[in-house]
Amino acid sequence: MVFAKKVYSRIKFDQMIGRGTRLCKDLFGPGADKKEFIIFDYMRNFQFFELHPKGKEAGAEISPVAMRFARKVEIIKLTQDADYSGDDYQNIRKSLVSDVVTDIKGLNSERFEVVLRRQYVDKYKDPEQFTCIDNIKKHEINDNLAGLVVTSEKDEAAIAFDVLMYGLMISVLSKKKLIAQQKKRVMRYASSLLEKCATIPEVKTKIPELKEISADSFWETGDMLVFEETRKSLRGIMKYVTGEVPPIHYTNYSDEIVFREEGRDIDICGTDYEEYRKKVNRYVDENRDNPAIKKLLRNEPINSEDYRELERIFTKELGSEDDYRISYQDTPFGILIRKIAKMDHDAAFSAFGEFIAEMRPNAEQMAFLEKVVDYIVENGCIENIRDLMNAPFDRPVRFSVLFTPDEQKKLVTIINSIKDNALVA
Repeated sequence: MVFAKKVYSRIKFDQMIGRGTRLCKDLFGPGADKKEFIIFDYMRNFQFFELHPKGKEAGAEISPVAMRFARKVEIIKLTQDADYSGDDYQNIRKSLVSDVVTDIKGLNSERFEVVLRRQYVDKYKDPEQFTCIDNIKKHEINDNLAGLVVTSEKDEAAIAFDVLMYGLMISVLSKKKLIAQQKKRVMRYASSLLEKCATIPEVKTKIPELKEISADSFWETGDMLVFEETRKSLRGIMKYVTGEVPPIHYTNYSDEIVFREEGRDIDICGTDYEEYRKKVNRYVDENRDNPAIKKLLRNEPINSEDYRELERIFTKELGSEDDYRISYQDTPFGILIRKIAKMDHDAAFSAFGEFIAEMRPNAEQMAFLEKVVDYIVENGCIENIRDLMNAPFDRPVRFSVLFTPDEQKKLVTIINSIKDNALVA
């Protein structure tokens, strides 16, 4: 059995190996049954599952309808900025709010999954909730409602084009300059329509516009208003875009045996990396007085000099860059140290001291804060603020219910600052 690709699902990995255990009588001739099989693991899958015994299951796929809904919500949030207070931008925002509220109101209240999220349906079918939305509200809407939205529209190509164009608008509004791939796709669609579908009456009327967006000059302004007009104008003809048929390549290679060796055991479990991890753990435990490590455990910010020293230790003194990358993937040095040595509990708790003194939290709120502190001590930080909406923080009362929006913002700022202190200042 040859593993020629990376496998991340533990279930699939075990199934693949299971196939190799199937019996086969007379495989090598009469009476010569299959008794064993050999695994060639070129992609270090055994080592991966040694580090991640449960594997990494793929996340649930997001439908184009759900993605379109989520991107509309993102644009609604981004157009709250004063830079987009003009009537043209606000008219688009009002239209999107109307779309989103209509989608929410249209949810079938008898669907089981809708019943489970009834509190969010009732809350956000009120347009007033969108007057000003923050990140907490945005995640609350998208995490709980986007996947429930359905549409009667049958034109899948038009929906996909909406998703693409809304993605362009988000890139422009957030000033992230991430439009290169999206731009190429739009230009490719326009070229395909001009070259193959110009005789279709619907397409023929759009030829001047298609030629315009095929030129680089169209993209120089990067104006959301222009992108929205393009979306509305062209979405109806996207169904005529045809995919390119990939050419078929035939191969017939002959393998040449240049070396053969039998009887030597091959290590496929990555024990060298296991030894590297042991060295890292031992070093961190034995060097808690190291200035950079001491800062990390006390929730004090590290600087670029501290970072370079940690980089030298982990990627030169204890091993190589490959050792670190394979053993810990993209985990920052500071977060790794906190995970190994555990952050000082008092230091983590004191980060919330000013908040506690000012807000005077009740017993339920204090219990929530203690959960947050325990989690940070154990894991080094809270990587994603969305985790506050999930276990172990969602019982017995959810974060969004326990605290007011103003209190939520202050807590998010504190939690992010604890994480930032473990990164380069």
